[in-house]
Amino acid sequence: MQGQSYKLQLHLAGEQCLVLLAHGISVTFICSKVLRQFLQTHLIFLTIDWFNDRDPLGNYIYTDSGVPTFDIPANAPAGLYDVVVNTYPNQWGTPTQNVIPGAFFIGVVAGTIRGSVYFDTNQNGVRDLNEPPMVNSVVQFSPGNEIALTNSQGEYIYYADTGIYTSSYIAPPTFSQTSTPLTYTSTIPPSVTGQDFGTFSSSYAYDHNISIIRNRVRCNLNASLPVQIFNSGLLPSQDRITLITSSNYIYVSSNVAPDIINGDTLTWNTPVINPGTFYQLGGNITFTAPGALQLVSITVIDSVFDLSGNFVEVYTDTYTYEVRCSYDPNDKHVSPEGVLSQNYTPINSALTYLVNFQNTGNDSAYDVFIFDTLNLNLDPLSFELLGSSHEVNTQLTPNGEIRFNFFNIMLPDSGTDEPGSHGWVLFQSESGCITS
Repeated sequence: MQGQSYKLQLHLAGEQCLVLLAHGISVTFICSKVLRQFLQTHLIFLTIDWFNDRDPLGNYIYTDSGVPTFDIPANAPAGLYDVVVNTYPNQWGTPTQNVIPGAFFIGVVAGTIRGSVYFDTNQNGVRDLNEPPMVNSVVQFSPGNEIALTNSQGEYIYYADTGIYTSSYIAPPTFSQTSTPLTYTSTIPPSVTGQDFGTFSSSYAYDHNISIIRNRVRCNLNASLPVQIFNSGLLPSQDRITLITSSNYIYVSSNVAPDIINGDTLTWNTPVINPGTFYQLGGNITFTAPGALQLVSITVIDSVFDLSGNFVEVYTDTYTYEVRCSYDPNDKHVSPEGVLSQNYTPINSALTYLVNFQNTGNDSAYDVFIFDTLNLNLDPLSFELLGSSHEVNTQLTPNGEIRFNFFNIMLPDSGTDEPGSHGWVLFQSESGCITS
């Protein structure tokens, strides 16, 4: 239908590809190269969830699976459309063209159904001033059970054929609808607007993620201690964050001075942390590490308050490590580490992983690529990227294979800029078993 999206799932064995959609013709689309050829008038462009099409130097990047999504313009000509896929065995191999003629039909819309989904902070069923939008919320339309997703403003639009439609908000777990009516019924044409849904969840209103970026530092040297707070909830907060370290880990300085210093305990009162934003504790906190083989322990306590000063929730993170003098700067940590020699952890608990890397060469690294594979006991669908030292693009396969792409990172070498030569990526996944 005009104005809608068409998604195509592609999983190829041993080959790499991308696809292009064309009206009435077969358009060659060079596999794994986003080469938008204007060979005909009616090309429909795509977005794709592969990690990238080119690296910063302009070289093509190959992959073997993905989900291209075609955004069909509202003025797209009606008719049958072909899907053309060129597959390449390698970068220089001869391509094989695969054509699905008349793969689907694009019809003319009779009207649209528009509305919004918002977080109903006071649960009064009415969208009041400053109540935030709900992004990627699902609104379902029957008959057909087709869905529309809300955008960054919480707004959705559904392009409909002639008929009678029922619109329903599909509440995710822990959410409930607060507004009435629960559903809307519309006759198309004409187009309709104002079909708004209010929703609320106490679990997600002030949800936070707190992370100590785990770095093993050299003995008796100063090193930064990054602590990152992410407001993954839907409402702004003001936090009181307490950092407690072992007495052998000596505080030196920070860009933003603590509000309270009491021995090994430092406390900051944060500014407002808006939903979807990160806060770097202290800007850049520096500590002096003790001698080799000593244990350093770090605990962060994040007390969350609403903007009226009412206490909401508390989050914690801890990290303990042994100081070393000779070490591999590229390492991986997990929290919690588990207990006993089998590293037992609670069933269905979230495991947080940190991968550290460093450029110990003699010139800047243009790009950094990290490959990792989730343990078979971890659920790839629960994977969540929590943060990174630099902008990162992530690719995850259904088998749990992860690729972190730091394009154009320009990571300095350790001889030129030792503090700047480090990088990290933090992620978590849930376990369905009992070992980490």
